[in-house]
Amino acid sequence: MILTLTPNPCVDKTVWIERLEPGRPVRGERCDCVAGGKGCNVSKAVRQLGGATMCALVVGGHTGRYVAELLEERHKVSVAPLWVEASTRTITTVLECEKHRQTAIFEPGSAVTDEEAECIHDQFLGILDALRENEPHAPLTVTLNGTVPDAKLRNLYARLIPELKRRKVFVLLDSHGPEFAEGLKAAPDAIKPNRQEVEELLGMPLDSEETLKNALTQLHEMGVELAVITDGVNGAAVSRREGGRFQQLRAIPPQVEEINSIGSGDCFVGGLVHALQIGQSLEDAVRLASACGASNASHWDIGALNREEILRLVPQIRIEPL
Repeated sequence: MILTLTPNPCVDKTVWIERLEPGRPVRGERCDCVAGGKGCNVSKAVRQLGGATMCALVVGGHTGRYVAELLEERHKVSVAPLWVEASTRTITTVLECEKHRQTAIFEPGSAVTDEEAECIHDQFLGILDALRENEPHAPLTVTLNGTVPDAKLRNLYARLIPELKRRKVFVLLDSHGPEFAEGLKAAPDAIKPNRQEVEELLGMPLDSEETLKNALTQLHEMGVELAVITDGVNGAAVSRREGGRFQQLRAIPPQVEEINSIGSGDCFVGGLVHALQIGQSLEDAVRLASACGASNASHWDIGALNREEILRLVPQIRIEPL
């Protein structure tokens, strides 16, 4: 089972128009909504690969119920809602068909009270313990995904990671900003930021092989055993520390017609943790992860992966030593 946590999900709405003319009424040609949020996308990918997954997400109001319904009905993902009073946000993307240009409008995340913040922490651990009780011998992975909607949750990951590690759960952190920096202090087993997020964290550009390796070394020194840095079409740099030995590689994805790359990093995470949980080697896991990311980029709907397409892409992933 792969349990994902999304503290800041959304209704991800896209409106297709011919062109955007600011200050003038614009009539949409069509509109669609999907469940958005990094952990939601991870669970979508795992589900498409045939893995067992549950998505815990902080939700509130009608929009929160709608996100949960979209995940369950459209993507067949089991949902564990963590309810708050404030409504879940909507992100509206306007796609200009004429220029294939998109403009995203982000609503602020849900406000959270001190009591709700404490309940989110406790309820998530309760969900985890229930899964472990139902299947005591099954491998269990947790992914902690994305930003938090309120500063009261800034230390959520930092608080959860020691609890998860005490429970012998493999935990991957994929976030950025203050919550990522705080979470890293608790030494998660694995992380998957992108290049820009690592540059922000370490305060240095990753503009050469030397600086990239230096960054991976610094991440290991923080206690991380598996560090993955993704960089879009340039692929992913991967470093795993086992004792005093390191396995380092770079995965280069094939060229695909990019339609929408948003969520490709999340789908990468889904493929990675699914493959590792079923016992694949690191190299094979990174191949599958990279194929998931490339497949996602070739479709508009985020996380709408096709397993057969992914399997066709896997042999096209080039693995090189780092």
